[in-house]
Amino acid sequence: MASKYLVPVRDGVGTEDLPDFTPGEDVYTLHIKCSGVGSMKLVKRGNPKDNPSNIKCDTPVTIGRVYADSVKQKLAIQADGEARWTVAIVDGKRPF
Repeated sequence: MASKYLVPVRDGVGTEDLPDFTPGEDVYTLHIKCSGVGSMKLVKRGNPKDNPSNIKCDTPVTIGRVYADSVKQKLAIQADGEARWTVAIVDGKRPF
């Protein structure tokens, strides 16, 4: 079964808002990679200090499941230094 992308693969440097999405289930799966010198966080837009996810650079891809109500999600990447990032978000509980 093919994965339904809520946020297709995106690459960037620095801080960027991700497109809004609404999961079709009560869980979605994140795939995030950071490389270079610096640090990055995945945050909730409008409330970035509410339980941000810190992502270490130059480590394997971070994969995580987020359990949330099926309501619009508004996330952002906050990265500093020379940190380059790649992110994709798919609907549902995907294997690691």
